[in-house]
Amino acid sequence: MKTSVQIPDEIYRQTKLLSDNFSFVVTQALIDLLKKSKTKKGLKTFGSWESRDKTSADLVNEMRKDREI
Repeated sequence: MKTSVQIPDEIYRQTKLLSDNFSFVVTQALIDLLKKSKTKKGLKTFGSWESRDKTSADLVNEMRKDREI
C-alpha cells in the first residue's frame, strides 16, 4: 500500500545511510514496533493469575467438567 508520511529531514538522511530502500527500512521498523507492542502487552498481563485462589489447571478442569453431559 502506498501512503504519504512526513519524516524529519535528519531521520530521512540517517535512514538513507542505512539503505537505499527507504520503504524496506520503514517496514522493518514498523514490524519491530508492533512486536515490541505485543510483547509489552503480554508482559503487562504476566503474573495477573498469581492472586487467584485456583491454579490454571484447576480452572480448565472445572470448565471441562461443566461441558460433560
